[in-house]
Amino acid sequence: MRNLLSIILFVFATNSALHAQISCPVNFFGKDLMLATHDVKGWAGKIIAFNAIIVEIKDGYAGKPYYKVALDTGQIWVASLMKSGYEVPGNPVRILGYFSDVEQDSVAAKYNKTTYQVLAFGVVDLSTKQISMVPDAKLQVQEWIDGKMPKAYK
Repeated sequence: MRNLLSIILFVFATNSALHAQISCPVNFFGKDLMLATHDVKGWAGKIIAFNAIIVEIKDGYAGKPYYKVALDTGQIWVASLMKSGYEVPGNPVRILGYFSDVEQDSVAAKYNKTTYQVLAFGVVDLSTKQISMVPDAKLQVQEWIDGKMPKAYK
């Protein structure tokens, strides 16, 4: 009986550790940023998730933050669809959102001199492991938490 209990505890602990490793996966890295900058239209609308460090914060749409983050090979602006409170320079975050082009007459065009950005609907503060999301994206964010990259529907 003791061995059976040990096996059950081991399996539970292994499954929990495995789940923790794949929760909120990333699918966008510095090399992808380099590719996307040369094919903005091809990447537009794709859901991406990546780790970054917050570099700079500005006021965005409807009082939401518009911030620049650094990846290993470059920087990208993020139009947040929520106020998470995690937008602090130097803070490590994991962002879930849509790769998007920047409309030239938008608020973003004031700060962003590139033609692309990310529309973030989920963000994890990697220091505290807290997550913030847009309520309307709850199902997509739950998929992400469960270890699956959500699908973009056009």
